[in-house]
Amino acid sequence: MRVFVCIFIVFFLISCTTNKEKEFIVLTTGFSSNPSTPRIGVKIQPDSIYYCEEKRDKEGEYNYFSNNFNKIIYSKIKENILKEFRNYKHINDEVLDGTPLQLIYNFENKCDTISFYFAYLTNSQAELIGEIKSLSKIKLHKASYHPFPENLLKYKLPTLPLLEY
Repeated sequence: MRVFVCIFIVFFLISCTTNKEKEFIVLTTGFSSNPSTPRIGVKIQPDSIYYCEEKRDKEGEYNYFSNNFNKIIYSKIKENILKEFRNYKHINDEVLDGTPLQLIYNFENKCDTISFYFAYLTNSQAELIGEIKSLSKIKLHKASYHPFPENLLKYKLPTLPLLEY
């Protein structure tokens, strides 16, 4: 009986450690007031980075890129997100010519999704978002596909009704 209990405990511990979801940070952007600015997505994990950028003249279609990522830089960004966005107060006002952004993170299985406009951020929050967006400038390799949250990346503008004269 003791052997059975020991095997059960070992199996339980192994299953708990393998089901733990990997930490991540995702930043996505929506349509910009500048039509030539593509929508982007940046996903970083402790050991990897993924980036997607909307193809020019192909709304909703993306090029994907990836590479390894530095765990120390990831830890610093994670720390800054917790510091800057832990108590973020959502403002419901839309910015007519602003670009909507969404920040999603999962740290130790604590997940949060924050939607906002750049105009409503403090200077330190805006600096952090700029730092995450600038990660796309590091050397990345073309990838076939990587899933990203789609609410902003796949959003289509409503068609305008026809005006009758």
